[in-house]
Amino acid sequence: MRRGGRGNPGMREETPVASTVESAKGQRQRQRQRHRSRAQAFWFAARINLYALSLSLLWGPMNAVLMPLRVSQTVRGDIRGSALGLLSLLGIGIAVVVEPIAGRVSDRADLPDRRRPFVVVGTALALPCLFVLWWAPGYLWLLAGYILLQLCLNVAQAAFQAYIPDLVVPAEVGLASGVNSALNILGSTLGLLVAGILLMTGAGVSIGAALGLLGAGLVAGAVWVWIAVPRVPPLPRGERIGSMWRLLAPGPVAHTFVDTLRDHPCFALATLARFLFLLGVYPLTRFLLYFLQDRFGMRHAPSQAAVYVLAATAFAGLGAIVSGWLSDRFGRIAVLRGCIVAGALGMLIVALAPTLTMAAVGGGLTALGTGAFLAASWALLGDLIPHGMGAHFYGVANIAMAGASALTGLFGFVLDAARGFAPAAAYALTFGLAALVALTSFIPLRRIALSDKRESAVLSHTPRGN
Repeated sequence: MRRGGRGNPGMREETPVASTVESAKGQRQRQRQRHRSRAQAFWFAARINLYALSLSLLWGPMNAVLMPLRVSQTVRGDIRGSALGLLSLLGIGIAVVVEPIAGRVSDRADLPDRRRPFVVVGTALALPCLFVLWWAPGYLWLLAGYILLQLCLNVAQAAFQAYIPDLVVPAEVGLASGVNSALNILGSTLGLLVAGILLMTGAGVSIGAALGLLGAGLVAGAVWVWIAVPRVPPLPRGERIGSMWRLLAPGPVAHTFVDTLRDHPCFALATLARFLFLLGVYPLTRFLLYFLQDRFGMRHAPSQAAVYVLAATAFAGLGAIVSGWLSDRFGRIAVLRGCIVAGALGMLIVALAPTLTMAAVGGGLTALGTGAFLAASWALLGDLIPHGMGAHFYGVANIAMAGASALTGLFGFVLDAARGFAPAAAYALTFGLAALVALTSFIPLRRIALSDKRESAVLSHTPRGN
């Protein structure tokens, strides 16, 4: 009995050890599984978002370097700010109207795949527009080519950007949004690198070569979407609209904008916050080429502007990747507030910078805040979009980005007017005003936060039986 007695306690002493070992093994196995799941989620997000790289490969150098350079070649120097502003206002303004309509058509189309055909056709139609931008002998041709390019690529983008709500589970939306933003920034980086290298050889043929390479990137992205992104089947039969006329009828198109924003107030506020912030930071990139030439007298401003924007996109990429994860962990609103502070402060530093080094510091801070804001706000919008309506809602949300990019052109008129009465302070006034605009994005975010608190309070006081 005593031996047994001593043996039983011995067995009782071994059992916890064995249990601990098994528990540790199970914990390590679960941890490896979580790592595998995160890796799988990351690569799936990269797979469905790769076309974002192709789009930003084009738009990054197009808006920062190529269009300012082409405008300078087609108008007088004293009105180039206004001419570039008008190009942005009309060209990018088209996207405000086109993309929500194209998104509605993509959502409700009675097709076996309601995303890929729009991506591929929109990309194919954009290629001749790139030729027009290179060939354009005058400003009006340049304006026409830019407007048509916006039309075609916004049809493609409307369908493409619905892949996150279509294919990603809610718990991974923040990660997927961060990957999307990082690919956008990586594309801008590569595009600016290509444009910068080619422009170092001089203007003329180098612009055509840059546009040709960027067009090839678009084609590669569209081919990838066709062969590698899963098919998105149509909505249930009762929710489809087979007639193109019904899809494009004026009444339903108007409701695309009005009803969506009216019936989803938090979504409308998130869109407004995105618009105000981007309107406040976009002027730095749009007028960077002229800023470097006028403020610091750079002789090779086109290639140097590409290099500076290239460096800024690295900061933006870092901000996007970290922000997507942080917004999943600590909440969208808290992260967005920090992004606004960083972006506005960076704009103020650039506005007042006495040296190129200080301007670069401010530009880097603005880029970091912008990249982080884009990822976190995209995730916030994804949280608020009804299932199956991603192209429609993201199309309406793109009012923020396209509208801000278009209205950034108004700062060109501010810049030219400021040159008239205070030439030395023209950029300080323009970028300072932009920083103030960025700060106003706090207002809609605060209203979203208050709405969340009211909803939580109501739910906490609702009887469980209800």
